[in-house]
Amino acid sequence: MLAIVVHFEAKPDKIDAFKETIVGHATRCLEREPGCLQFDVVQDTKNPAHFAVYEIYKDQAAIDAHRATPYMAETGKIIPDLILKRDLTIFDLVAGGKPKR
Repeated sequence: MLAIVVHFEAKPDKIDAFKETIVGHATRCLEREPGCLQFDVVQDTKNPAHFAVYEIYKDQAAIDAHRATPYMAETGKIIPDLILKRDLTIFDLVAGGKPKR
């Protein structure tokens, strides 16, 4: 299994729009992608503009399928206008990995 961790810094005036967009995206991924085992969105309690997502995928093929979805392309067009920065890292899952489904 592979984990993707992404940190986002939303524009101060776009926090609510970013939250709505990323939660909608996470919901679509979990509903439509059997290879997406987990997709959590968290918001920093001290800095509401800082968000992170934690995604678990079965394998690289599942990540590739995720990236090829039309809603990924749609979200990819919207997000840049809502954020100041993004940092994405892909990890091999070493321990844990009890997916939500």
